[in-house]
This record gives sequence, structure tokens and C-alpha cells, in this order.
Amino acid sequence: MSALHNASCCVTDQGYQCVVELLKRGANVNQLDADNWTPLHFAARFNNVSTLLKLLEYNADPNRADRDRWTPLHNSARNGRNRCVQELIDHGADLFLTTRYGETALHIACRKGKSKVVEKIMNSIEKLGTGKLTNLLMCQDVEGRTAEDVASSEYIRSLLRRETRRGSSYDFVPELTKSPSFEGTRVKKKKGSAACTIL
Repeated sequence: MSALHNASCCVTDQGYQCVVELLKRGANVNQLDADNWTPLHFAARFNNVSTLLKLLEYNADPNRADRDRWTPLHNSARNGRNRCVQELIDHGADLFLTTRYGETALHIACRKGKSKVVEKIMNSIEKLGTGKLTNLLMCQDVEGRTAEDVASSEYIRSLLRRETRRGSSYDFVPELTKSPSFEGTRVKKKKGSAACTIL
């Protein structure tokens, strides 16, 4: 673990100043530790908003995944880090990226009962069009479960059902590729694989 990794864990003014100084001296903002975590993973994990923004300013990759294919957005969603979630999305975090178990950040927020994060994700992707939100709601993990299937509270399920009804005309599930984009093509879902609708 590098000095920048360590400083990114520290939610204090001193920690932030250390991050700034290290970046000024040319520290690798996307350096990986033994688990393939970048400093941005740690800033997201510890809700270190100031450091997260500084790392993004120095072109930290919001979509860099660790060994289990968790991105900083997955980390923030798991821990209910609302501000970090929003900043990562605003800086290009891909909402369709999945972990090794096929979970999107929305799956994780739903499973962990992070309703505010769920709302932020849904509001953010809805700006791209109802179809994109519907696609995200239809994403399935490796066990074929959608975000609604894993939701831990009735309130979250009600949010998801409302949006699913709004976009019920979208009834196809393209296979999720390693490099998902919003310009994918419609293909049949392979049995037993993680899948996500991408237009």
C-alpha cells in the first residue's frame, strides 16, 4: 500500500493536506495495492469526500475495479456514502459495471438497505432517459436476481416497482459485456450468466 493509499483513508485535514502534497509530487493516483484497490477505493470506502474530489481532479479512474470487480462506486453504495456516490456518478462512474457476482451498485445499495443511495442512482440515470433506468432495473446478478429481488426493505422495493411499471415496455435483457456502454445491441440472455440491459 502506498503513502497515497494510506492518506486517502484519513478523514482529517492533515490527511487531506498529505494527499494534496503527494499528488503535487507526482504520486500515481491510480496505483493499485495488493487487492487492486486504488486510493479512490479507500476515499469512497471511508466517505472521505474532500480527498475523493481531489483524486478525481487528478484524473483518478472512477471505474477501476479491484480483484472482485468492485469499483469505488460499489464501495460507496455498500456503505451508504451518499455524497461520494453522487460525486462518482458526476465524474463518470459507470452504473452498469458489475462485481464478480454480477451486482451493480444499485444491487448493492438495495441489498444493504441504503435507500438514499438507491434514490441517487435512480435519479442520476433517469436523466439519461426512462429506457436507461429500466435497463438498470432489469440487470440480473449471477443468480438471476434483479435489484428488486435483493432489496432489504419494502420502501426500496416500492421505489423500484414504481419505476419498473413506468418502463414496462422494455422487456429484453442483453448480455452484459466486459466493457458495457449505453450503445449496446439487443441480444438474448445466456442462462446462468449475469445480464444487464444496455441500449
